Order: sequence, then C-alpha cells, then structure tokens
Amino acid sequence: MNDKEILSKLEIKNGQLFLDGIELKGVTEYELKKCSTEPAELTLKVLVRD
Repeated sequence: MNDKEILSKLEIKNGQLFLDGIELKGVTEYELKKCSTEPAELTLKVLVRD
C-alpha cells in the first residue's frame, strides 16, 4: 500500500465538511491554516454526545 492509498479526501462545501464523501456531523467550528512550507493544518470543534 502506498501513501496515496492511505490518504482520505476532505472537502469543504458551503461551510460543511465531507470526508471521503460523507458529511462530518456535529462540527460547530473549523479553522484551516495553510503555510507555503508546511502541510495544511485543520482544527475542528466537534459536538459530542456521551
């Protein structure tokens, strides 16, 4: 298995986040940071029920 087979696809559409085509539920906030010399950094705030 190579690195490309391990990576998931993250999309942001109309403020909603999708991972491999499935909407991530419970995300209340997100921040995406991109630096030209580093990979992008995604911070999520997620509502979790116990």
